[in-house]
Amino acid sequence: MKGSGRRAPITMAVGALMAFDAATFFIAATLHLNARIPLGFGEIGGEWFPRATIPEAIIAFVLALGASIVLFAPVRAWAVAAATALLFTAKAKAGLGRMHQPSLQRAPG
Repeated sequence: MKGSGRRAPITMAVGALMAFDAATFFIAATLHLNARIPLGFGEIGGEWFPRATIPEAIIAFVLALGASIVLFAPVRAWAVAAATALLFTAKAKAGLGRMHQPSLQRAPG
């Protein structure tokens, strides 16, 4: 609906999914710093994998930025969503390729 200020439901759904993905990558980046997330019935423990943290944090930031633009500035929502998805895919593919290389970093302690 152009000009009315209302957003299409699909645009809102895409923005919400992008925000959810950003939160997921932020949690993954945190867990790869050997963090622990306490829950009421237990905790989620991470592992020390700092080579994954930076790419995941970058992906989380880009997805969060893209989601905020899609949700709050819908004029260019689809272009931003497509560009964000392309960057996300390229960065994730590059990160997966590097996972098979031996790490030179040690766990803390």
